[in-house]
Amino acid sequence: MYNLNEFSQRAVAAFYNTSFNPDRVGSRTLSDAETGLNSDVSRLRALGADTSTIDRYVTKYKQYFSSYLSSETRCASSFIVGPSNFPVARAQKASKMARSRYDEFQTFRSRVIAAIERRTRREQKAELGITPLIEAKRNLNARMQHQAWMKKTNSIIRQTKKKGSDEQLMALMEMGHTPEAAAKLLKGDWIGRIGFPNYELTNNNAQIRRLRERVEMLQQKEYKAEKQEEGSLQTEFRFEGGYIKLDYQADRLRIHHDQKPSADKIQELKRCGFKWSPSNSAWQRQLTPNARWVTERLTGVKC
Repeated sequence: MYNLNEFSQRAVAAFYNTSFNPDRVGSRTLSDAETGLNSDVSRLRALGADTSTIDRYVTKYKQYFSSYLSSETRCASSFIVGPSNFPVARAQKASKMARSRYDEFQTFRSRVIAAIERRTRREQKAELGITPLIEAKRNLNARMQHQAWMKKTNSIIRQTKKKGSDEQLMALMEMGHTPEAAAKLLKGDWIGRIGFPNYELTNNNAQIRRLRERVEMLQQKEYKAEKQEEGSLQTEFRFEGGYIKLDYQADRLRIHHDQKPSADKIQELKRCGFKWSPSNSAWQRQLTPNARWVTERLTGVKC
């Protein structure tokens, strides 16, 4: 059970100038933060996070909470401190900053847990032998089957139109539609469109095209990963001050620098989706066509 007792006094002091009862508001804020922390830790443990990951999360959680309390301390209300010479503009700015810090705090919580959930799903799929290519092929096949299903449904509705609604209902149920789903299709939408509307078929067809492109891309990656393992594929590209590494097996593009980049360069890397990888001593992101384009823009080297 984690607690935030070290913030007790700060939590109360943060609301001295905005509440008639800062002790109550501060205690409630601290209690809510402790509840959120323990809830997050329980969720992380359920997802299989190790002790070091949880410890890092708790440390960052406290840092974000501390930053939020600091911003609340600078807030003030004219009802509490008095209206005489009250700095309205400064108070509004401080309040906006406090809200921003709180939003950053909550975004951090959801972002970290979502990332660990994604990693857990990837690991579970890997244990079952479900590669990204296999999953993409499954999704493509499901979309294609659904497209054929919608087309066949609309075709049956058109063919049985003159036979009456009862005949149409029976025909749809013979196809496998439930009575409720069949009745809904025959009832039509708000402008009287019966069956599956054209936009659903168009949208699904767009997803089919996207998945076909993804399958093709993943097939190319698997082929290049095999070539990389054989050593018959160029994966390193030198630029002034470092080199680019294309790791098809890990599905990562990495930028290695001979010396630590400037603060401005690091910020630019972050804006372009790169994250620092301590284990590889490089800035990396997923190996995609966009990642290559961005890397060429950053380094001036086509990879």
